[in-house]
Amino acid sequence: MKVLKSEQINPFGGLNFVIDEFERLGLGSFLTANLPSLAPQCSYDWKDILYSFWSIYFCGGDCIEDISSNLKGHLDHNPFFKIPSPDRILR
Repeated sequence: MKVLKSEQINPFGGLNFVIDEFERLGLGSFLTANLPSLAPQCSYDWKDILYSFWSIYFCGGDCIEDISSNLKGHLDHNPFFKIPSPDRILR
């Protein structure tokens, strides 16, 4: 992954290289195809939930709530997945 232009600099930019590799391996589509269907009104899919969960620990978080308190401002601009609430991740 070559960075051509970056508007936002954040401390977790290296996470994009990990998530990009997950995407190259087809992990997001594999999760969606092999895990049970989520409710139709759910605005997140399995990829969003599990990538967010893994990102907490890849970025040095200690608990699920770190995604909304410490990491959300930095992970919101991630192009690979949407960030659900901690309640949704735990559910």
